[in-house]
Amino acid sequence: MLAITIETCIVCKQYKYKDDRISLSQDIYEGIKSIKQFGWEEHFKKKIDQIRKLELKCLLQMSMFDIIQLVFWNGLSYFLLFFFLQQSYDSYQDKSKFQKNVNVFSIIAVSNFIIYPMGIIPFSLSMVIKSFVSLRRIQILMNQKEIQKENTEEKAHESIDNFLCKPILYNVQNIDEDDDDEENDESKENENNYEDEVNSKNKKNNNSTFELKISTLTIHQGTLNVIIGLIGSGKSALMNAILNEMEQQIDRKQKKIFKNTNKILVNGTISYVSQNHWLQNKSVKENILFGKEYDENWYKKCFEACELKQDFDLQYQEDQRNVGPQGNNLSGGQKQRICLCRAIYQGNDIYLLDDVFSNLDYSVAQKIYENAILQLLIKQKQKTVILITSQYGLLNKKEEISKIIYVKNGKIEKDNQKIKQFINGQLQKENFQKTKIISNDDYMEYASSLIDYDLNSQAQTEQQIKDNQIIIKLSNNNEEKREKGDVKLSTIILYLQSMTFILGFLYFISSFFSQGSMMLIDFWLKYYFQPKEDQKKNNFSFQNINKYFKGDFKDLFLSFIYIFLAITFLRSFLYCICNILTSKKLFCRLNKSIMYSKMKFFDCNPVGRIINRVSDDIVNIDELLPASVNRFTKFLAIVVGWNYYIIILAYSFCFIAIFAVNRLQKLFRISNREIKRLNSVNAGKLLNIINETCKGLSIIRAFGKEDFILKQYISSLNENINSFLISQAIQIWMLIRLQSIMNAFFLVVGISSIIAVYQKEFFQFLGINNAVISMCLTYVLLLSGKFSDVIFQFCTVEQQIISVERIGQYLQNEQESITTLLKDQQQQDQQIYELSQSEIDQNYSIIFKNVCFAYNNNLAENGQYVISNFSLKIKKGEKIAICGRTGSGKTSIFNILFGMYPIQKGQIFVNNKSLQDFSLKYLRSQISIIPQFGFLYKACLQDNLDPTGIYEKEYIQQKINNTGLQIRNNQQKFDNNNNYNDLDFQINQGGENLSNGEKQIINFLRIILRDSEIICLDEATSNMDPYTDYLLNKQIFQFAEGKTLIVITHRLENIEKFDRIVVLEKGRIVECDNHKKLRQIHNGFFNRLQQKKI
Repeated sequence: MLAITIETCIVCKQYKYKDDRISLSQDIYEGIKSIKQFGWEEHFKKKIDQIRKLELKCLLQMSMFDIIQLVFWNGLSYFLLFFFLQQSYDSYQDKSKFQKNVNVFSIIAVSNFIIYPMGIIPFSLSMVIKSFVSLRRIQILMNQKEIQKENTEEKAHESIDNFLCKPILYNVQNIDEDDDDEENDESKENENNYEDEVNSKNKKNNNSTFELKISTLTIHQGTLNVIIGLIGSGKSALMNAILNEMEQQIDRKQKKIFKNTNKILVNGTISYVSQNHWLQNKSVKENILFGKEYDENWYKKCFEACELKQDFDLQYQEDQRNVGPQGNNLSGGQKQRICLCRAIYQGNDIYLLDDVFSNLDYSVAQKIYENAILQLLIKQKQKTVILITSQYGLLNKKEEISKIIYVKNGKIEKDNQKIKQFINGQLQKENFQKTKIISNDDYMEYASSLIDYDLNSQAQTEQQIKDNQIIIKLSNNNEEKREKGDVKLSTIILYLQSMTFILGFLYFISSFFSQGSMMLIDFWLKYYFQPKEDQKKNNFSFQNINKYFKGDFKDLFLSFIYIFLAITFLRSFLYCICNILTSKKLFCRLNKSIMYSKMKFFDCNPVGRIINRVSDDIVNIDELLPASVNRFTKFLAIVVGWNYYIIILAYSFCFIAIFAVNRLQKLFRISNREIKRLNSVNAGKLLNIINETCKGLSIIRAFGKEDFILKQYISSLNENINSFLISQAIQIWMLIRLQSIMNAFFLVVGISSIIAVYQKEFFQFLGINNAVISMCLTYVLLLSGKFSDVIFQFCTVEQQIISVERIGQYLQNEQESITTLLKDQQQQDQQIYELSQSEIDQNYSIIFKNVCFAYNNNLAENGQYVISNFSLKIKKGEKIAICGRTGSGKTSIFNILFGMYPIQKGQIFVNNKSLQDFSLKYLRSQISIIPQFGFLYKACLQDNLDPTGIYEKEYIQQKINNTGLQIRNNQQKFDNNNNYNDLDFQINQGGENLSNGEKQIINFLRIILRDSEIICLDEATSNMDPYTDYLLNKQIFQFAEGKTLIVITHRLENIEKFDRIVVLEKGRIVECDNHKKLRQIHNGFFNRLQQKKI
């Protein structure tokens, strides 16, 4: 019980540290781009290593505890043998009769049979405890609170068809409520009014809770309804409440009145587009279909309505292109439009759209709003749409909007006067009094004018078709790499190097010494119980041992037992040290390799696949592989030792048995290796599906696609289980044949022993007497099982070492050397540009010279550049805005500026120095960025703002207070009265307890602390309401005074503040000048973008 208690505590701690490490690793891999841009790789590598040290500490404690148990149980078996013989020895007055009467060979056989089961007790106990702890963890997960489906109800009616075609979203009516909506009296035949008082509480890790209170909300069928409010006010929470994704709690004051009636009644099926777009690692087409049957006409209609045709030409099957892990192969706007297209294609009744225009430029957003939402959904299909938006220009078209829902501090504001004041205030911030909404004909004129600037807009030639096929092939080449054939010598060397060759050699030798010490006891007992004449004749070495170890039977036996236990302890200790060193070194190298891998590695590999390497493969190296190696060396030593006398009796059959076993193990190993590799790949696919599903769980449930995703999961799970079952089946096949061979071998030895007894003269001439024959029979009984074990364990070691092979693959990743100059890392045959003296004198901050860039060299060779002949000079202190259609290459400019990807042609200069003369560490320290999707991890606010911990808490608080920005509009503010509580605010994994706008505020506060001379913003305010956008832009321009500011934006409200505006189209600069001059260009790109904003 003591052992069980201790091991349970250690295992629980070890699993907790493992969970923390995997959780942090997942956050890091998902936000690796931001981590690299800020130069935090080393810090987060150390952070993972620190958790890993705690995990290894538990592994060391478990190993040391196993050593104690192993020595105890092995010693117990021999001490039992000793006490038995000692009692028998003391019971004889004539000691010579004791030696003559005791059947020592039977005793040795029984003793050896006892040693193995008693020796594996600690390992078996450890496995049982781990299984118990794992089962308990699964039970905790299975007992988590599930969604209460009774909180929502689909409204039934006698005329069901009418309700299906005219969907309405209801809340249960509060019978005590008097201030009903004015619209409740309209169209009473087509709607039923219900009221509800729902407290949806999203519980945070700190003491505060967020409450969303919905009262008297009725949505009519076939209408457009807009939800507005400041960031963090509860807009997305309102949608989550409708989707039943939040915990409902009945107001205590109304509990007696409501009883079980506080339900949200939904009449119709739902399509949901979240603020954080979620895509599967499949083709564009598969993501849009989302399990629904393909309808060509409807598919094309949705595709065109969502403005995807210009990005993916259906004529050349460009929608077959894989979107990549987390949609990495697409721009933010393309991801959002695919998600919207997926929702529309499903043809559901109610559409919940959470700020779907935040990542789109104004021209594309207006087309989608007019064609997809107003025309297709509202007018043609008469669907119900609930739209959250931070772009208040939509509200200018009041005739199209049925209801405006203003959410403030978690409550729906009913005062129309306050709603109007809020809208007017937001519109003033956007300067929409200057905005002109023009007709669709003007937009078509704008679209046609793109032809003048697009050099490749003519009909696609055969070469272009081939280029598209190359793109599709490259994007779909997403299978995980696995080795084939024998395990390479380099993999074995990698494993031995990690434990150091000397320790590995000592451990291997100690296994034979341990077995030798056991055999010493057996042979000494054989010698001791032989007749005196046989002792003098055949055992000269044991005579010397008896002279050296002076004493009687008791003293000699105990001396040999102590020697055996000492060697066993030394072998176990070496095993423990080798195991810990291997686990530590391999993980450290793996962690470092992943953290410093180039971005293209993360673009090609889903997070689930990477997590599989740092979880399952590391567990194999921590536990399964060392255990298999330990058993293999032990059984090998046993087989080698016991075969000494057996070979003499059956030497001819030994060669036959060895040939048969060798042939058998070759057949087994070939299939065993490949199945293990396949099983590891299948496990990666399974983890990736689980990871994807967890990320998009609310979307899956909203669409009612649980069965569709479950089928994918079960299919992947079946592949994983089937590969495992096949592996088990061929192991059974192997064991049956090995046992058959060993039984035949046992039969041959038995027959040889009988012949030796009847042919004493001949065999005595060879030195074989009855004692030798008895010992052979004793050992062959044990060997029949151990020989098959050693072959099986050898194959198991080869199977488990596949995990080392898979880690070795990641160790070969192309690395970013952040301290080495870029010119020393990249060997490029590209033209070298130098700055002229006049350019140096003008002291430019950044210069792009004829830059051409593609994310794949194969695409570059075919002229498929994302950035083409890009040239731009930015002076120090200049404010530059980069705008253009989604997918035009805006974000790619920052990618190459930060050295995330190498350019194929041209040169970039920063502060009059070529990028090639910078190290990545220095380059990224000179530039700060607010990315499009910022990185947050599970920690307090202070750690998220300053992961490296270089700033004092008071300094951080002061910087935050100076900005006037806040994370919680409704509850918490950054003020001097609550300094420490704010910075201690706990952020959940991936920032799940924050809105997108709040995440971007945190990213802005990071660059405030960083205080670099060059600041980059990648659509940093796309998820913010106009007021917060106004405050953030004000702070940015104040902070960036005297600094170089480059902003990628499609929100043009503050565009006149920039010194120059760069307009991109398909990776080319089509216009570049200040706001005033660009406005004067007739039919100019910028003019059309300005006129087209929503």
